[in-house]
Amino acid sequence: MTTSIGIALFGDNDEGVDEIMKQADSAMHRAKHAGSECVQIFRPQMQEAAMERLQLELKLHKAVEDRTLEIHYQPQVSMLDGSLVGAETLLRWNDPELGSIPPSKFIPIAEETGLILKMGEWLLNSVCRQINDWNSHPIATPIPRVAVNISPVQFRQPDFVDLVRTTLQRWDIPSEQLELELTEGIVIEQIDWTVEKMNELRELGVRFAIDDFGTGYSSLAYLNKLPLDILKIDQSFVRDLGEVESSTSIVTSIIAMAKLLGFDLVAEGVETCEQLEFLNHHGCETYQGYLYSKPLPIHELTSFLSSKEDEN
Repeated sequence: MTTSIGIALFGDNDEGVDEIMKQADSAMHRAKHAGSECVQIFRPQMQEAAMERLQLELKLHKAVEDRTLEIHYQPQVSMLDGSLVGAETLLRWNDPELGSIPPSKFIPIAEETGLILKMGEWLLNSVCRQINDWNSHPIATPIPRVAVNISPVQFRQPDFVDLVRTTLQRWDIPSEQLELELTEGIVIEQIDWTVEKMNELRELGVRFAIDDFGTGYSSLAYLNKLPLDILKIDQSFVRDLGEVESSTSIVTSIIAMAKLLGFDLVAEGVETCEQLEFLNHHGCETYQGYLYSKPLPIHELTSFLSSKEDEN
């Protein structure tokens, strides 16, 4: 067990017991976010941050209920022939009052409050419905598979396998068109249970990718156990290619390791021709990033792919 402690100082002010307890609670939450076995003393800006978070939480509840979150798709492209091999789905939230709110702000709130379960189910259902629509009404450039990020909270639900199975059946899509992206943090905890659950999903035919590879544990021991298909090289390493020696070494090592273990590779965040040339030279087959396209809502994606088809 570990302890996170929040402290509120009082004695020279008129705050009542309730207010002092709120201050101590705000400090305790800051201590939790700072890591285990941590102590934080209340400062006024903590209360401001707590109020801002509460406002975001309330607005996020409404956005989820009203289904005003948006799904954007970022194409994944083959380096060999420039063909489209897939797309990753990314959630976007544009609040009428607060404007665009980055996922790094609202996803942690969704996970802490349990909203991520409703969001995740809606996302999975929406993506499978979109795949069904593409299969029924083909677009100019077909998208062979679509990747969906799975939250640790969602993956650990006892009925997650059933949710995936029933969603695939509801929209009558080939399971190999769905790819589930997990983080290293998900798979490293309770490794035997994770392998068992992934194998159940693998029997349905879905594919697996490890997202942001290289930022977490990156252990050969767990890679050898898991039924994985794809490693995704984190954009923080791709961004520094050719400029930061350690990033360059990490990327070349990941590519060599993936080849050795028989995994496909996707490089995230490719923005320059120099990055693309480096990755291609070292054997990375697939990339996504602003060099090809930013994440796009469905109507813009369809138009964009049509224009690419016309160019060819």
